[in-house]
Amino acid sequence: MAIAMEEVLKAIHGLGQQLKETEDRLITKLDKINEKLCDYKMELDELRNSHEKQEKQLDQLEKVVRKCNLVFFGVKEQEELYVELESIIIKIINEKLDFKCVRNEIQHRKEIPRPIILGLTTFGKKLQILKNKNKLEGTEIYIKEDFPPKVLIQRKNLQDQLKTEIDGGKKAFIRYNKLIVLDIPTKNDNYECNTRNQKRALSDEISPNSIMQENRRNIKKNRTTRSSENRNITQYLMPHSKKSKE
Repeated sequence: MAIAMEEVLKAIHGLGQQLKETEDRLITKLDKINEKLCDYKMELDELRNSHEKQEKQLDQLEKVVRKCNLVFFGVKEQEELYVELESIIIKIINEKLDFKCVRNEIQHRKEIPRPIILGLTTFGKKLQILKNKNKLEGTEIYIKEDFPPKVLIQRKNLQDQLKTEIDGGKKAFIRYNKLIVLDIPTKNDNYECNTRNQKRALSDEISPNSIMQENRRNIKKNRTTRSSENRNITQYLMPHSKKSKE
């Protein structure tokens, strides 16, 4: 019976050793897997950062490429050739927008039927045309800036907030993909500000400190006047005293 118990204990001890060895091997493998996972995570983070940088660079490049572009909507399809379409656009700019533009100031036109994406040679020329876009009111033609699809979605999402700011009496506008809000003082704000300034000035005029300062100035002035009078009397008497001694 004792021998059987010893054999059982030996078997249990052997199983324990095997389990420990198996556990050690598993821990070693898990450590190696964790190291590989850390390496993969670092590589993934580097790839993600690189992708974000490249995406920003592409966004910036697309912004620069579209910087001098304008999009014409509502232009009827009358042309058969590219040159004819250029002539139509130049005519719209010269006659309807009342702005002089010649063919060599057009850099390119995107090859899609409508709307017409027009590239100009300079950003200043684009701004000058945009200033006159109100002259197209009453016609089917209108002009917009050329933005990437991502920016168009961002601008669309800002419209509700833009309306809220304007309805609240603030000057607001969208610049590229950012909402710019400027505080404009109303008439009531100006009135309250002027009233506060007047009250502050009045309180300064009748404040105890101002009265004390005025009294001090008067006392000092009186002392100075008396001192000068005494000096004048002394100077007047001195010659007479000298003559009497002589």
